[in-house]
Amino acid sequence: MAEMTLGQAVLIAKPLQGWEAARVTWGGLGFILCTLAFPPLAPAMVFGFAWLLFGLAYQQDVVGRVLGSRVFLWLGGFSFSFYMVHFILFKIFMWGIEPGLLQAGTEKILLGWTGLLAVMVLCALALRQWVERPSHRLARRLAGPRILP
Repeated sequence: MAEMTLGQAVLIAKPLQGWEAARVTWGGLGFILCTLAFPPLAPAMVFGFAWLLFGLAYQQDVVGRVLGSRVFLWLGGFSFSFYMVHFILFKIFMWGIEPGLLQAGTEKILLGWTGLLAVMVLCALALRQWVERPSHRLARRLAGPRILP
């Protein structure tokens, strides 16, 4: 819901130019850092991320070009699916595998964490391909012509 609201805000807001966009971006980052520095403010961190994303949407410099690259667009494509699976897989890993890794060497620890990340990405890609995309197609079909593709 926050993503959709931010998307609409970017579409209807006055376009930010140059330093305006940079100030919004750095302001959002500063807000996030403040919430990290003062733990009682941690629940408000989500607003800092929204503020940061709003500023990043207007970046026309190197930051904008990097975030608009194919790699970041691909990562953004399955970010929601990743969000849905990562915590469960992380908790399973911490419960079942991680205690044994603590006794292992550095190589095995790195291999275990790399394996966890690979499983998370594969599960997210599978969820996107076989659940999220078909659900989007079904929703478009049920909604009829009211929703643009």
